[in-house]
Amino acid sequence: MSAQLSRRSVEIHLGRYQAENAEDLLAFKSVLLTFQRHLPLIAEPNLVERWEYLYERSVGCVGVLKNWLSRALAAVLEEGDVTLTDHHLERHAEPTRKLLTLAREIKEGEEVLSDTGRDPVELRALLGLLPMPTRDDEGDRRPSEASPVPLARRRINSVGQRRPTRDPAGEGSREHGA
Repeated sequence: MSAQLSRRSVEIHLGRYQAENAEDLLAFKSVLLTFQRHLPLIAEPNLVERWEYLYERSVGCVGVLKNWLSRALAAVLEEGDVTLTDHHLERHAEPTRKLLTLAREIKEGEEVLSDTGRDPVELRALLGLLPMPTRDDEGDRRPSEASPVPLARRRINSVGQRRPTRDPAGEGSREHGA
């Protein structure tokens, strides 16, 4: 993302469900239960029982899961079957190579979005700021070895000189020269 776009954007991370997180796993199973109850089939399939397979083949993403179930459901209805079977799921799952690519990209994206590992020292250096004072083992503050940079004084405009501001535009604004 460019600096200009990131400045104007709000990051909202709708992360995948993570199997190592008990709350996420419970939520994923709840999603499966919701899907299985809403599939328009004569016999309700037991998706929750197959949660691990469904998690693996959807890489923990509900959008991937939904698209997969939609393809499998279309096949069930087209074939006139009464329920969704392992056969339907396996036939309509994404190929493993595609899922591996997706899983790698998800992992990379999660790392980019997490702020851990970012170095504030590098940021301060890029901005031309001195490193933050550090604490020694006793908890006392040590001044940085470099001398402090004096703050720039605020420049005051001359009397009668207009400050730069935006003029109103559009309807209701004053017309110039009238």
